[in-house]
Amino acid sequence: MSIQQTLERILRHVKEGFHPSDLADLVEELTDQQKKELFELLSDEAAALIIQEMEDFDQVSLLRLLTKHRASAILKEMAIDDAADLLGELSPEEARDLLALIEEEAEEIRGLLKYPEDTAGGLMTTDFIALPEYIPVEEAIQRLREIAPEAEIIYYVYVVDAETRLSGV
Repeated sequence: MSIQQTLERILRHVKEGFHPSDLADLVEELTDQQKKELFELLSDEAAALIIQEMEDFDQVSLLRLLTKHRASAILKEMAIDDAADLLGELSPEEARDLLALIEEEAEEIRGLLKYPEDTAGGLMTTDFIALPEYIPVEEAIQRLREIAPEAEIIYYVYVVDAETRLSGV
């Protein structure tokens, strides 16, 4: 199969909604040049979903194949904790260069990078869902339906008061 046919097949699988982990398995079979070409063609969101399913070593080598601007665009779409984990695998200079291009997400990522990987802080995420305590249940469910597709994992929905202080779960 030619390089072009291989890339077209993977792009077709992306459009057909294949699970990102299945797509990550296909990407592993590509040469570095094919990976670079593929990730230049993918949307930022699709690229982020696939990278998050790859092994750490493969994530790092792939990120190094891409331009800094392309890599930073993909990192912006990743879950904050996954982006922090990936940046933590890079050299401090590489991570600093990419963080400089990420803008608003950079501060949250820097906060997570402070913690060693094998500590509770290194495992945490800054992504969570909080809803005001005064909204009716029907509205809360509707908001969750709107938010859920963007959330990586929802373990709890935090209920907050008017001053955004925790009042329940």
